[in-house]
Amino acid sequence: MSSTEPTNTDAPPIGAEPPIDSARPAKRHRVRAAVLVVGSTLALFVGAVIGVIALPIAFEALIPRAEPRVIDAQREIIDEVLAVSTPIDVQLVDANAAFQADHDTWQSFEAGAASWRGTQDPPPAGAPNPGGDALPGDDPTGRAFLDSIGAVGVSVAFDSSANNCGYSGIGSDPPYFLAVGGCYNSAFRNTLFMAWDPGTEDSVWPIFVHEAMHWYQAEHSYELYLAVSEAGGDPTAWSNALEVDASCRAVFQYGIPIESFADTSAPCTAPDWHDGWLRDQAAALGAMVAAPDPEAFEVLPMVRP
Repeated sequence: MSSTEPTNTDAPPIGAEPPIDSARPAKRHRVRAAVLVVGSTLALFVGAVIGVIALPIAFEALIPRAEPRVIDAQREIIDEVLAVSTPIDVQLVDANAAFQADHDTWQSFEAGAASWRGTQDPPPAGAPNPGGDALPGDDPTGRAFLDSIGAVGVSVAFDSSANNCGYSGIGSDPPYFLAVGGCYNSAFRNTLFMAWDPGTEDSVWPIFVHEAMHWYQAEHSYELYLAVSEAGGDPTAWSNALEVDASCRAVFQYGIPIESFADTSAPCTAPDWHDGWLRDQAAALGAMVAAPDPEAFEVLPMVRP
């Protein structure tokens, strides 16, 4: 097969070097120039960045710091805050003083009660009991009952003299008038006085329990006695409260029939009686009945977990 192809008369002979065009630089030279240019550009860019970073630091060092100033609007706000906080400061001082005064007062009541509980004064000599020297029933000295209420150091004096305010105060004229009476005098802390006329034996035990409740009152609430006196409470109202509390405690806690006190000088007239009833009566007379609660003296509301 044959064909005809154009002939390039300018082509170099086979094996000869191609001619060099002196008008254009070689490609490798252009690449080198490009690398150099890029390198120079990067160098300039980095230098520019460094200059931008360094300039603010140097510039800030040259600017003097101004002293803080309080403008009028800020001063007004500060004055308003101070105007509000000043009365609160006064209230805090007053509240602290009031709490401390009440705290000291209650501590004095506790100290007085503790001192009284340490007394052991015996009563003076008395007079024989017309009803004998033993309580009717299975507990002739009252020892078992007294021990059951914690009155282990208390004893019964069978005494019809003036030591026994209950018996001597109402009089006795047998056989026309029979009496049974008891008395508890806190001056003789560990003594209950009992006396009765023969024929009144059924009424003796309720009166004995009533008198034992008077000991219980003083032993556990002597602070209230002092607090009522300190507050200037009506002594007659307080005395009546003690009598009602003693009879009602005997009824509601120790099972004495309420009718047993109906015809006595101390009937149980508190159908709503409860263990804190006497304290409530003291509070009604204006007495402090417990140590002050710090929360009651808080000026601002507190958030507690």
